[in-house]
Amino acid sequence: MRNTDEFRDKSAVTRLCGVLSIAAICYPLFLRGSYGSMQLFAASQTPLDGFAAIISFAASLAAAFGVPLTAALCAASIADLSSHSTGALRAYRLAHLAFAAPPLFTALGVVTGILEIRTHIPGVGALDYPMWILFWLGLGLYCALSAAHVRETEVRPPVPRLVAFHGVLALTVLLIFLIAHLVNHLFGLWSPGMHGRVMHVLEAVYRAFVVEPLLVLCMLLLIVTGMSLAWRHTAIGGDAYRRVQTLTGAYLAAFILSHLTAIFLLARWLLHVRTNDWSYASGAPEGMLRSAWNLRLIPHYVMAVWAVMTHAGLGLRGVLRAHGVAERRANFSAKGMSAVGAMVSVFISLGLIGLHLGGS
Repeated sequence: MRNTDEFRDKSAVTRLCGVLSIAAICYPLFLRGSYGSMQLFAASQTPLDGFAAIISFAASLAAAFGVPLTAALCAASIADLSSHSTGALRAYRLAHLAFAAPPLFTALGVVTGILEIRTHIPGVGALDYPMWILFWLGLGLYCALSAAHVRETEVRPPVPRLVAFHGVLALTVLLIFLIAHLVNHLFGLWSPGMHGRVMHVLEAVYRAFVVEPLLVLCMLLLIVTGMSLAWRHTAIGGDAYRRVQTLTGAYLAAFILSHLTAIFLLARWLLHVRTNDWSYASGAPEGMLRSAWNLRLIPHYVMAVWAVMTHAGLGLRGVLRAHGVAERRANFSAKGMSAVGAMVSVFISLGLIGLHLGGS
């Protein structure tokens, strides 16, 4: 009976590794499908053609968002297995990487773009998708082949002091920068001019000579401490709340690295572009919907806003539980923040794609 269970779990791990790799490989194709649909919409000559193009765009974009959802469902399936093999653990962590496909693919595009600018070799920027395919094929095969390996090392829970330090860093970034930054983007839904006026006030604080390097340092430390915590938590397991926390943590780590690279290296250092106005945020002049590059930023940003609020809510849940708050109330606070994050994400995204309630 035990051998049967082990064989079943091994087969499940191998199958899920394949699903994760294929889903991640298809992610850029879904984005390209969205771009092609917008091109068809722009060239449509009849209402029926335009309607078909819009349906195709919505389906392609939904498929792109379906990649992180597939990764989350695969992570849940792996967590439900009785297997404690090395392969199951690697597949579980592979699911976390696949969940972070939007910022990872954006980061790869930023890096290849920087390489093309620095090397002056045409076409280097277009290597992001071939590199993406090789990465996921290799990683998926590596995880699948280790499905039968049994773990023998005991994994200890994270050190409480590291958890506390990570929480203090997160609170610092939230209070000094992130809350104001998200609220400022909400003003963009009203008008780009309102966003610019609010940004002018806020940047006097978080882009100050002393504050900005401190913020960057805190963000980098958040990545290091967060990935250390996630590495331990994925090894020891946990409930669904812990799983969502590690998934969103992996997403945010990839997003922060991608965002910092795009802002400081590509935009400021190489291109000398202003990064503190609505034009940069919304991908002007093409906009988010009419550029193959900018389209990848839609899932990238939409999920990031939700992930921030959800991850913070789950952190608050842990603090509340540690201070004796009833589990039901703590769970409700986490779910509430996640729901608010989803709404804020939708509002910000509507502004980024060109909807402005107060006019331009």
